[in-house]
Amino acid sequence: MTIYTSADIPMATVSDFFDGQSRARVDLEGVGLVPDNVAHACELTWMCAPKPYGPNMHPNDAAYLMIASAIESQLKAPW
Repeated sequence: MTIYTSADIPMATVSDFFDGQSRARVDLEGVGLVPDNVAHACELTWMCAPKPYGPNMHPNDAAYLMIASAIESQLKAPW
């Protein structure tokens, strides 16, 4: 990312959305008590979804919306 910054190319830091640090136990509907970071991953991917969608590590619609917002925040107006 440093090379892009040094060239003044804006970058969206989407990894921040997936970086769950909290390990506090939370109740995840349909799963039970899990660490908060696991619940976060389940909410943004298909990892906890039943077949045929899951388990799958790819982003779901909620995550794609976050990714698109992060990219949009870095775009410059065309005029």
